[in-house]
Amino acid sequence: MKVFSLATLTLKRNKKQYMIYGLTLIFAIVIHLIFSEFINNPYLIEEDRARGIDGPLGADIPLSMGLPFLIILFCWFMIIYASQYNFNKKHQEFGILFTCGFNLLDFIKYTLIQMGIVFIFVLPISFILGVLSLFFIHSKIYPYLQINYSIYTIMPSTFFTTISALCVLVVIVIIFLIGQLHKSDIYTLMNDENKVQAIHFVSFKKMMMYLLIYLIGFCSIITVEGNLINYIPPTALGVVGMYGLYKYLLPQIFLKNKKNLKGEQIYICLSHVGLMIKSTASLIGLLTLLITVLLPVLASQNIESNEFVTGMISYLFIVAMVIISILYKMNMEKKNKMKEFNTLNKVGYVYSDLKKMLLKENILYFICVLVIPLPYLIFMAREFILMNSTMLFFYSGLFIYYVVTLLICLLLNYCVGKVQLGGQ
Repeated sequence: MKVFSLATLTLKRNKKQYMIYGLTLIFAIVIHLIFSEFINNPYLIEEDRARGIDGPLGADIPLSMGLPFLIILFCWFMIIYASQYNFNKKHQEFGILFTCGFNLLDFIKYTLIQMGIVFIFVLPISFILGVLSLFFIHSKIYPYLQINYSIYTIMPSTFFTTISALCVLVVIVIIFLIGQLHKSDIYTLMNDENKVQAIHFVSFKKMMMYLLIYLIGFCSIITVEGNLINYIPPTALGVVGMYGLYKYLLPQIFLKNKKNLKGEQIYICLSHVGLMIKSTASLIGLLTLLITVLLPVLASQNIESNEFVTGMISYLFIVAMVIISILYKMNMEKKNKMKEFNTLNKVGYVYSDLKKMLLKENILYFICVLVIPLPYLIFMAREFILMNSTMLFFYSGLFIYYVVTLLICLLLNYCVGKVQLGGQ
């Protein structure tokens, strides 16, 4: 069978996996297109640096270009990560192709054909959605910023930048794939999906070090007064501590320290929550960085400036992107969890028991992600109360958006897991 025929055949048989991959690409490309326009549109980006509010709360932060560029970088990360994760799930398929006589050149052709077919469907949809989104965004922010320019005009460099970035990202994905295949053999590829990942625990001193960093940052927050920008250094320090708590302390507590717990279900739930938190710790750390550091930066800007509008839109999109990345990672790893639930079903657990465990896991995960940065946010809210009710309303609205988005993410994760349980 020719490479093209084999590539299209396997793509059809794994269409659900490629649909998830395609939706991720559409989401990332649409956001890339929107924020490329923010950078390339001279009416949306001021050449000078942001000045913020006049007075002691003012700031000098280049939000207009900094945040859009940060989001574009995250779009690149999402595309590379989704592509790598998609191909990592195909190791057995690659092992079979090795036995059929495929060499590296055949694998490059095979991968390019599959990615090309996906992009044939993804690019038109992404560009149509991106253009419609830009029309809508222009229609809202042009009148607000008193910009007299057609809302239907999009800079040509926006499309060129997006297409160029996608070409480079495809090359990077192919290079990663070649490196992976070069250091693998048929045996490792065939058995990679069935291997159990080792769980590495850290020393008690290292866990206490991260807890101490978290507490030092929190104590510094309490003593901060007057200037919102003064919250950035202690919150950044606190985020380092939060990352350590998510990556090491909480998983170790959930996975090891269960001596006083009663009931088998809670044992299983805590083990799954510990693994979920450990595997998504980097994304949770990025999320806590956004909600604890970016909020005071946004609040320090003049609400009628380009920087404030750009920053607000950037915050809304990047929080959604990180939470969707968490959802994507958890759902791509559900295959192993469903195997465990299938085993539990065979040893006597009924569907209702498994459904309750799945719900408890998502609730515990939601509480852990929400509670740890909460003390920082409460004490920062004190400054907003002292400023005025408008700023408190603004701060509360952004925090509620974060909570609601995270809650929707976990409800979707629970619903997907419930559907998969029902299909066993």
